[in-house]
Amino acid sequence: KEREVSSSTVLRNPKLFTGTPFDLEVPTRTGLEILHLVTGLTAVDTDWLVELAPEVFTRGKAKVVYDPRLGGLVERQQLRFGKRMIEGQSKPLNATSKDTRALFIREYAKWAHGQLERQHSNLARFHHKVPRVTLRDVEREAAQRSHGVVSLVYLSSQQKRDLIALTQLETYFGNDFMKHLGKPRRHDAPPGRARRSGWQPAHKRKYRRDRW
Repeated sequence: KEREVSSSTVLRNPKLFTGTPFDLEVPTRTGLEILHLVTGLTAVDTDWLVELAPEVFTRGKAKVVYDPRLGGLVERQQLRFGKRMIEGQSKPLNATSKDTRALFIREYAKWAHGQLERQHSNLARFHHKVPRVTLRDVEREAAQRSHGVVSLVYLSSQQKRDLIALTQLETYFGNDFMKHLGKPRRHDAPPGRARRSGWQPAHKRKYRRDRW
């Protein structure tokens, strides 16, 4: 079942956790709405699952990926749970070698290419025939700008900016081309109606409460 993490939790981006299901009724303009939350969160170490229930959880082959929060490579543990694969904890991979340097370029390029694809999808909604950047193009640029490191922490500020710039379409097509596309215009709100400030999760929205 899908539930929303309660905003009261102090955990940040846990891969796996345990908690208590909790249904909360909140008043809305159309009546009461039930939020299906989970509270009392505790992070779960995947090693516990293998140790306590080896007949249910089995350790799979770890994979190496780029972690944007750390700015470098991590070795991410994989657990097999029936027919599903669950991602476990990530261990930083700081060893510098010919293989890890090649891995950094490949995995960083895959992550950066994913950022570009999201930008392309947003633009393609309003502009036809927007060119795409290929993964090979990103890998070629990453190889030239990575300076043989396996983490962003080893780069100077300018070198870091140059590498992070590979996540923006302007880097490949130029600012003039992107300005020519422009941004989709938002329709002005009718007089007397406030403009929406953006989407928020249901449990964070402010509702008007009547006084009793």
